[in-house]
Amino acid sequence: MATFILVHGAGTGGWLWDAEAAELRRRGHRVYSPTLSGTGERTNDGGPGISLSTHIAEVRHLVQTLHDRVLLVGFSYGGLVVGGAAECVPHRIAALVYLDALMPENGRSMFDYLPAEVKTALQDAAATTGDGWRMPPVPLPKLGDLGPFGDGIDPDAIREVLAKRGAHPIGTYREHAKVSNAAAQRIPRIFIACTSHGGADPMTSAAEKARTAGIPVIEIETGHFPMLSKPVELADILSGAAATTEREHSAPSTAS
Repeated sequence: MATFILVHGAGTGGWLWDAEAAELRRRGHRVYSPTLSGTGERTNDGGPGISLSTHIAEVRHLVQTLHDRVLLVGFSYGGLVVGGAAECVPHRIAALVYLDALMPENGRSMFDYLPAEVKTALQDAAATTGDGWRMPPVPLPKLGDLGPFGDGIDPDAIREVLAKRGAHPIGTYREHAKVSNAAAQRIPRIFIACTSHGGADPMTSAAEKARTAGIPVIEIETGHFPMLSKPVELADILSGAAATTEREHSAPSTAS
């Protein structure tokens, strides 16, 4: 039995993981799926000062309240959050899982990964309709097709969930990531790549960077929201990662 913290992407909330969390709990795992400040049902929490560091601190605090070493799973923008949390408390992280996510690079912000036209559109919308700091969700067509679904999955139910997407604090996209803790770089990590995006996008590029860095990349044939389209298949991958981490952690050391 493993302990998972599932971190959502931009403009959503912990509810994005409801089906996935239920499947993982059915298998005996402990699962936490917090909603980050300024997003989802917490859209009014925080204010214009919310930054990437704000979200990292929230996840770090959750990690520190738990007694177990955890598997941190970051989805999309959430990859920057879990990577940042691992920088702070590497000894509490059993593994990092980047789920179709951006991996933090020192000195780069979320905006640095986006096409110029998307960045401009988000900044303009925040300035004109978001009180200067709330960005609207990226249009779904920009995130690619939903791709193949798992057995028994209702596409209309997925679209109903995604219709709940809302604003996201622009400060989280502006702040540059800080990567400097050597201990964090030694945490086991995997990258789960969704293969049905269609065309080049930041997540496809992130998967290639993971391969280049020697990080295991596991592919899942679906679009950008596998926790909705293939929750059982994703749970298989996450449970496998947990089992591998547990075996490696419990194996006797061969060091002399």
